[in-house]
Amino acid sequence: MIGCLNVVTHNPWGEYGNEEHIQVYRAVRDLQEELGFTLWFSNYFSNKSYELMLNYSINANSEYVTLKTNKIFSNNIKRLYQKNGCWTWYDDWVWFDQESFIKDKQLDNGNYKYGHMFPLNLINVKIHSTSDNECDMKPNIFSLFSIRRK
Repeated sequence: MIGCLNVVTHNPWGEYGNEEHIQVYRAVRDLQEELGFTLWFSNYFSNKSYELMLNYSINANSEYVTLKTNKIFSNNIKRLYQKNGCWTWYDDWVWFDQESFIKDKQLDNGNYKYGHMFPLNLINVKIHSTSDNECDMKPNIFSLFSIRRK
């Protein structure tokens, strides 16, 4: 990363709640000041990472960039991960036509920034349950916002 102006990594909430992705973000973030690069992260969150994303987004920067997805390159990387048994996502994943990346910048003055916007992509992940009730295994948008269905 020496000499890099921009580095893109996992986001602070681990996209779909992947703890290792959170640690990768933190390690890269720790190098940011020393190496002087601008840090960018993906805009995905899930039902599993929703609360952590909300806690982070209170202080998040609203500067972002949206770029066309290089699907050929992305699919090559996906196949490489799958070949080596380290693909952590759904096998039938289809890439978006565009991807957005958020510039990582914490507010230093302690003033919270309300009313700012940046794009987020909600992804729904299956949460395994020990319950026999199939509904407990299928998170939905209602469970994210504590809305109860009758």
